[in-house]
Amino acid sequence: MFGIYLRPSWFGACFTQYVLFFSLSFQIHGDFVLISGDTVSNMSLTQALQEHKDRRKKDANAIMTMVVKQSKPSPITQQSRLGTDELFMAINPVTKQLLYYEDKAEYSKGFISLDKTLIADNPSVILHNDKQDCYIDICSQEVLSLFTDNFDYQHLRRHFVKGLLVDDIMGYKIFTHEIHSSYAARIDNFRSYDTISKDIIQRWTYPFVPDVLCGSSAIKVERQGTYRASDVTLSRSAQLGSFSFIGQGTKIGNDTKISHSVIGERCTIGSNVTIEGSYIWNNVTIEDGCQLRNAIVCDGVILKSGAVLQPGVILSFKVVVGQQFVVPAYSKVSLLQQPTQQDSDEELEYADSTNGTGELR
Repeated sequence: MFGIYLRPSWFGACFTQYVLFFSLSFQIHGDFVLISGDTVSNMSLTQALQEHKDRRKKDANAIMTMVVKQSKPSPITQQSRLGTDELFMAINPVTKQLLYYEDKAEYSKGFISLDKTLIADNPSVILHNDKQDCYIDICSQEVLSLFTDNFDYQHLRRHFVKGLLVDDIMGYKIFTHEIHSSYAARIDNFRSYDTISKDIIQRWTYPFVPDVLCGSSAIKVERQGTYRASDVTLSRSAQLGSFSFIGQGTKIGNDTKISHSVIGERCTIGSNVTIEGSYIWNNVTIEDGCQLRNAIVCDGVILKSGAVLQPGVILSFKVVVGQQFVVPAYSKVSLLQQPTQQDSDEELEYADSTNGTGELR
């Protein structure tokens, strides 16, 4: 199936991160590219790498180059609506040095405060709130050492980057590289999952597009940005709307309407079903008369006849929704055992498949 699956396990992530950085510091002997695993991009790194190397020759304290992109609202690709908090960056327009970095998650007083020395030491400063952090960084080896030495760093941006910007002792500097025609965006929430998935379907990320990403599966690209596997069984009366994807081995019944949605592999969709703006993963069964709008449905889910998923619903693996049941908007339903303590670092495991599946009635 086409799509990026969000199945992270965050517990113990900080410990793993420190071990990883500590291990890498003994193996990397030069510049390296640090990229978030949930970033989608088709940019060439050549220019950013060269800029970083040129700066390093002139200034050994230039240890990082961050890739940024201007967020531009568009009726086709909503790059300004990734669901992330508003980002404030101060950049020297001449040198491209990053002078200030603040995201709204740490910003609650209704205003931002700039150190007066920032203005005094830089003849020209531009404060941006229209930049998008692509989470692609060109780093020097010092980054690994700094992260290893500072065990209180838990977040690459809020702690490491901001810590460097206010550190007057070491004198390390971070610079930015802005891309314009290339695509780069990070999926770290459900809105960005939806936005970036639509951008992929609309081919803004070429060559990373559905008919290429699906590899050996034969995918036909049809009119209005519709993708369909060669062995899909589609009823003559079914309506497949624009910017939709239907995966291998999926069957779709009579008078079913699908638009702006992704349907995975080996799904069975009955008759008189309406699916709009939704993401249906693999091996999902949707019986007759169901309605889904702006929902995410994971592997193995069963929706029995007449079930309704209101906007924003997320159904995790193997959830069963009973006949005529209406799942309220923005509900998240999972078989995953919930933590008994909020701050627990203990790994949680999925419910044993031998115990059957949960059902909403």
